[in-house]
Amino acid sequence: RGLSIREEKILEAFEPSIEGIDITEEFARDIIAAITEAEVRTEAAIRRQIEEFRVALKQLDAKDDRVYEDFVEGVLDRDGLARMRSKIRAERNDFLKRLEEAQVQISVSGINAVKKILELCINAKSKWKNATKEKRAEYLKTVYSNPHLEGGSLRYDYHKPFRVISEMRGNLLWWRLAGSNR
Repeated sequence: RGLSIREEKILEAFEPSIEGIDITEEFARDIIAAITEAEVRTEAAIRRQIEEFRVALKQLDAKDDRVYEDFVEGVLDRDGLARMRSKIRAERNDFLKRLEEAQVQISVSGINAVKKILELCINAKSKWKNATKEKRAEYLKTVYSNPHLEGGSLRYDYHKPFRVISEMRGNLLWWRLAGSNR
C-alpha cells in the first residue's frame, strides 16, 4: 500500500531548504553590485570588439574600391573582379554577423533576470511562512526541480540559480574572494 502524507507535512519538509536560499537585502545588493561590475567590464570589452569590427568593415570598403580601380585600369578582368568582390562580400557578411552577435550580448535582460531571482530569495523563509498553499506550490515550481518523496523522505534539487545562491550563502565572503582574482 502507498505511503500517505498530508500536504502540510510535505510543505513543512521544504522549510529547511528554503532557509538555504534565504538571503538579506544587503546580501542581494552585494550580489547585484558584483554582477553589475562584471557586466560593465564585459560590455566595455564587447564595445571595443564592435569598434574593431567597424574598422575592419571600413578596410573592406577600401579594399573593394581598390579592386574596382584595378578592374578599371585593366589589372583585373570581369571574372577576377567578380571573384574578388565575392570574397570581399563573404568577409563583410562574416564581420556583420559577428557585429550583430556582439551587439546582442549587450543586454540588460541578464541583470533583470538576476534581480527577479534575488527577489524570490530575499527573506525567503519569512515569505514562505506567510504564503498561502497556492503561493507555496508556485514557489516550489520556480525554485526546485524534481521534488519527490523517496522512502518517506523529501528529495529535491534546486534549479541552477537557486543552487548557486545557496552555495554563495554558505560562503558569505564570496565577493571578497571573487574580487581577489582581479
